Amino acid sequence: MATKDYIKEEPLYKMFVEQHPGKDSRFALIGFYFGFLHKSFNAHMQQMTPDIDLNPGEMPFITVLRHKPGLSQHELSEILHVDKALTARVINALLRKGYIKKESDNKDKRRVRIFLTKKVNTTKEKCAQAHRKWTKILTEDVSEDELSTLKSILRKFCNNIIQSQKSKKKGMELYK
Repeated sequence: MATKDYIKEEPLYKMFVEQHPGKDSRFALIGFYFGFLHKSFNAHMQQMTPDIDLNPGEMPFITVLRHKPGLSQHELSEILHVDKALTARVINALLRKGYIKKESDNKDKRRVRIFLTKKVNTTKEKCAQAHRKWTKILTEDVSEDELSTLKSILRKFCNNIIQSQKSKKKGMELYK
């Protein structure tokens, strides 16, 4: 079943195509698509979870700490490929909101470890449900073969970025 190509009606899409005619448009549109999906996902999550006082920039920190409790701020910065200043701002916001707590390391009192609080448990299922709904909307009318191809291409994109980072300078942050 063919679906209507709604994206071509978006003013921002038209602007990208006009500014990058011919072969250049295919490269510019990759960035447009990523940006469109990112903004749409954030809007969806905020709409589906209005009672949760987390913003989209804080969610990756919660996710990493859920899987790796007790990381330091430096370790979070490295894992998320963000600079230390951004990590400090997000950690302070999550502390104020009561989603995380800091504890001194038992072996090295200078090192501070970060852990999630029980407050995160109240948001987990609502966020998971909103994420499942987003995934269902996103993958509607997409075959398993198409999803497999997309995952393969996205993995290549990610590997290219990681390789670029490593070849330029060890410890380079993606977002400064």
